[in-house]
Amino acid sequence: RMPMDLPPKVDPIVIVEDGGGTVAKYQDLVRRYNYENREVRIMGSCRSACILFLGVKNVCVGPQAVVKAHYAYEPNTQRIRLDITAEMMNEIPYRVSARLTPYMTEHYNKMTILNSGQLQDLGIRRCGPEAVTASDNEPRRKQAATSLRPGNEVTKIFMNLLGVMK
Repeated sequence: RMPMDLPPKVDPIVIVEDGGGTVAKYQDLVRRYNYENREVRIMGSCRSACILFLGVKNVCVGPQAVVKAHYAYEPNTQRIRLDITAEMMNEIPYRVSARLTPYMTEHYNKMTILNSGQLQDLGIRRCGPEAVTASDNEPRRKQAATSLRPGNEVTKIFMNLLGVMK
């Protein structure tokens, strides 16, 4: 029997292309997804504040996943915020944070870009073979509904036509 305050089972969040945004927004989403026990599938590019999704307890990465990190900064002034950067690094898995932190700068660099294999080596779970489904709640981008399998050539062509993969 489930307690009444738990949310119903919900569809996974699928990240195909997410360029980031405000840290506070992503922190709120991580809290929400953890509360809902929501699965977050990083299937493509997840940049900037999007890397906070690595802190979702039910996160996984697909074969095309890539995360790109840089220092947090004030959107209006571009002033670097080392305090917010440190906060972000504390909210993602320790092994990923330890790998990224020494190399962080104001821009992405080859040491702050991690692919699916590197993320898995750092303890992030690989997404299962089940079909990818779209979610209306994906931040920053509407996504086409599809039940095509990731990595399939037809899927790549379809996603390229929709402009959701680079």
